[in-house]
Amino acid sequence: MKGVWITTVYNQDWPSSSSKGNVEIQKSEFINILEDVMSLGIDTIVVQIRPKSDALYKSSINPWSDILTGVQGKDPGYDPLEFILEESHKRNIKVHGWLNPYRVTTSGTNLSVLSENNFARNNPQTVIKYNNAMFYNPGLPEVREYIVNTVAEIVRNYNIDGIHFDDYFYPGENIDDNDAYRRYGNGVSLGDFRRRSVDEMVKACYEVIKSINGNVKFGISPRGIWKNKSSDVSGSNTSGSESYYDIYADTRTWIKNSWLNYVAPQVYWEIGNKVADYSKLIPWWANEVINTNVKLYIGQGIYKEAVARELLKQIELNKKYNINGSILFSYIDIKKNIGNVKDQIKSINYINDNEEMNYSMYVFSKNWYLNKYLDVANSPTYKYDPYKHYVDYGKKEGRLPLPPIPEEYNEGAYLKLNPDVNEAVKNGIFVSGIDHYLQYGFNESRKVSY
Repeated sequence: MKGVWITTVYNQDWPSSSSKGNVEIQKSEFINILEDVMSLGIDTIVVQIRPKSDALYKSSINPWSDILTGVQGKDPGYDPLEFILEESHKRNIKVHGWLNPYRVTTSGTNLSVLSENNFARNNPQTVIKYNNAMFYNPGLPEVREYIVNTVAEIVRNYNIDGIHFDDYFYPGENIDDNDAYRRYGNGVSLGDFRRRSVDEMVKACYEVIKSINGNVKFGISPRGIWKNKSSDVSGSNTSGSESYYDIYADTRTWIKNSWLNYVAPQVYWEIGNKVADYSKLIPWWANEVINTNVKLYIGQGIYKEAVARELLKQIELNKKYNINGSILFSYIDIKKNIGNVKDQIKSINYINDNEEMNYSMYVFSKNWYLNKYLDVANSPTYKYDPYKHYVDYGKKEGRLPLPPIPEEYNEGAYLKLNPDVNEAVKNGIFVSGIDHYLQYGFNESRKVSY
């Protein structure tokens, strides 16, 4: 993925404040963005379509965003998401719809100023107030259901390529959610209750997306630091804000449970930063996705000139750890060409989306080898490139090779079509269907898809 975030809140990237209520200007502005990013080889845009309990798409759940007209709930005269999808797909650019699941307002705590059909206004018991803003209470089941329904509506009604959440979960530690904790805590600590509440929302969103359209990707861009090493020996060698504690976002759990298709941590620092060194965070994140089906992309903060100037250097570091994508924050900084970033973006060469299936098979095969040979998985030299290990040592040692996996291979189908394999996996004889396929199924010409 070679992507960019397009921010709509505060009318930052699009649409401009001066275009409110003017359909043709908004359309023209977005086409200009598409032409610009296309000229730079960007293949994916992550567009903020639900910035604050509202919608830049036709919805029966959320009101029209005031970003479009200046008035929440007012029909803008067209369907922005439909337009974005049509114009982007014409140019072979993928669109991931970016939602802020819990944010209701960026400032202000008066529910009566919201649209009459705003969920928060009609369900005030679901809202918590923090720092002169409003957020949904993640600990309430009705909030989770509302967010899942919001995601389902988009996936069901639009030809969207992905659903994307950013790093807005709990707004902070000092919030009043005592009632939710009393009702639903079930004996765990407050911190664990909050993390579990977010976990349940993430899992439910992933499941509903896949139940409607398995081709739609689900990704989250959490903060760049999960935990510091000072808090947890398995954390990163950093000393910044920790998403696990500060906003109750347990990214590690989401990755290990495969509740995401991709994770794009916001590693918005430069190489050598004293608090959070880019060169130390990249291998940490690369290690988190080893032996999982979750892809790793990196969120890069080109709004900082120090980051923008060394973008290519950061990309080269990404590639060293087999990271195959970046998302740049945000479009306005590309437009301003901070740190001569445009020329650098043109030079970025990741695997493109036409090769994505082959890349997925490569990752699948690579992870199988690492699961099979734990010494390789624990090797600082070879864990990122098991193919090199096989060439250097594995073949001579008589280890099983990594044969090509057919593009049509489907794990669920393989297990259903081969019940003996399914039983063997359940009994722990094989790690997975792909484990059996690589050892036996390939030579036995087993069916790999419906």
